Amino acid sequence: MSRTWLHRCLEMFGDTMEERYGKRPDYAALERQLNPVRTGERAFSYRDLETIQNPRYGDFRQFWRFPAEGDVVQEIDWDHLSRLIQRLPLDEGEAIARLHAAFKYVQSVSVVLRFVNPEHYGIVSPPVEKILEVRRGATEVETYLNYLRDIRDARDHYGFARAADADMALWVLQERVLSTYRFPDLLASYRSDAWLRERRTINLLSEMSREEVLALLDRARGMNLEP
Repeated sequence: MSRTWLHRCLEMFGDTMEERYGKRPDYAALERQLNPVRTGERAFSYRDLETIQNPRYGDFRQFWRFPAEGDVVQEIDWDHLSRLIQRLPLDEGEAIARLHAAFKYVQSVSVVLRFVNPEHYGIVSPPVEKILEVRRGATEVETYLNYLRDIRDARDHYGFARAADADMALWVLQERVLSTYRFPDLLASYRSDAWLRERRTINLLSEMSREEVLALLDRARGMNLEP
């Protein structure tokens, strides 16, 4: 698929991070450090969590921290989890649930998965949730699975190689384009984008009760908005 306006947002990711947080992250280097886990060359371990938190790649400690090693060891069968990670996205429900039980926060889980397997995963964040109006689940894990569905669909629709790339582009769209109005051409592209408008609508309607949807349709009819 040809390059789209959202690919321009991805190209602005490093600059936007530096503008927001004073430092340009090196996510590509962190992905290389964790690639042997994905390919099965070595097992996933607490050392990988320490690598993710290394500020040379990007200081996630500004936002959250992983539990102490002694607390995590009691919750995780590292060998079994490594096998699950190598099979991702197969059995991802089990892998995410096990990581969530150990780390307690889905944000931490999403960071691990994003760097172990960027093709299929992204870091859950309020800006991207807002852009897509991600449907809330009964649990954090269920909400994250909805988030993954949306960014994977965005990956496929816009022709990104990886879900992580779509995730970063959408983050830039909210944080730098919609929040600043400094890029009128990108803003215009966003406003005319039918796929994003449809995805937001579908997700918003999924949060509404049947009665609320019917009331909204009645209102649209009264305003002559129905096709």
